[in-house]
Amino acid sequence: MFSLRNALIMVLVLIATGLGVWIASAAYNNPTVVYTIDEKEPASFPTAFPTPAATPFDDDCPVGAPCKVWSDLNVTDDGLAIPAVTSISPTVFQGPGGTSIPNGTVVGKTHVVYYLNPFYPSGTCSSSFPSVKMEDTKNFLDGGLKGEVADDPSDAALQATDKWPTQLENDNRVQYLLNTTGHKLLRRSVAVLAGGTSVNLLSFDVSDGNGFASLTQRGIYNVAVTRNPIVNVAASCTPFTSNTLLLGQTAAGLGLLRCYMPGTHTMTSVLTHDAGGNVVVDNTVNDNVVCSAGVVFVGGLAEFDPLPPETAADGTGSSAPGMPLLAGLAAAGALLLAGGAWYARRRWVS
Repeated sequence: MFSLRNALIMVLVLIATGLGVWIASAAYNNPTVVYTIDEKEPASFPTAFPTPAATPFDDDCPVGAPCKVWSDLNVTDDGLAIPAVTSISPTVFQGPGGTSIPNGTVVGKTHVVYYLNPFYPSGTCSSSFPSVKMEDTKNFLDGGLKGEVADDPSDAALQATDKWPTQLENDNRVQYLLNTTGHKLLRRSVAVLAGGTSVNLLSFDVSDGNGFASLTQRGIYNVAVTRNPIVNVAASCTPFTSNTLLLGQTAAGLGLLRCYMPGTHTMTSVLTHDAGGNVVVDNTVNDNVVCSAGVVFVGGLAEFDPLPPETAADGTGSSAPGMPLLAGLAAAGALLLAGGAWYARRRWVS
């Protein structure tokens, strides 16, 4: 009996959408997010979650230095569907466009915890029986962009770095930013969790402030899409935690992310669900990070085009650089997914 049940769970995990099912149309109760940036702490995840000891504590990125970004998003409600997550970073965080990064390069990591109800739609979706705790940690790899690699409508393309998965365009946030308003897609990062669940983190230049669902924040919108957004098979439930690590540079030294203006900057995580083809914002949570002056970056990637001073401030400016890039979550966050309850202390970024 137990083995048969586990087999059923695994089958459903293989086809679970993760973010696609909305069970209760209620806003989440006090979700929390912590962003941390740094240029010197180790570029790897802790060995366990949570990590009360030996957790990197630096939260400062000298202007122009390669800068890692860590996000820690927690939704403690029990029995709601996992939200769709979009992180928004100000345009002072920039890097090269995705076409300059070799597809398949490790660019970050995600750790996710959520609960799966293998008997959906019967029964309740919660951390108690009959739901099963799902937890995994995987690398984010740079993935091919639309127009850079061949379009592919298959499920396998959602996990591939050398194809553009056209199914991603079924996500209402992606549809609006990419096809309706024509915002530039800067980067795509791909992680494949246990059971074959894909997480695609798509980074858009929304420096004009024309975001989906009437969002007006200007910056880089990092849209996490889990699995095929139109296939709703199994219910993925809260509690939910997403820890996302976005690297400042690759292992080979290729720059990925830098802060280009000193000061305190606001990072935002937006939790949404779809209703009748529309994106509904359930919660918006913010945290601040600090970039320090004193380091001047000279030269660098030929593809990089820094922001002019008058457009670099958070939430202001009328145009974006030719190749700004990402700073948020996952989650991101793919993204994006990750696990447990909220721990009040600040965590490190990488």
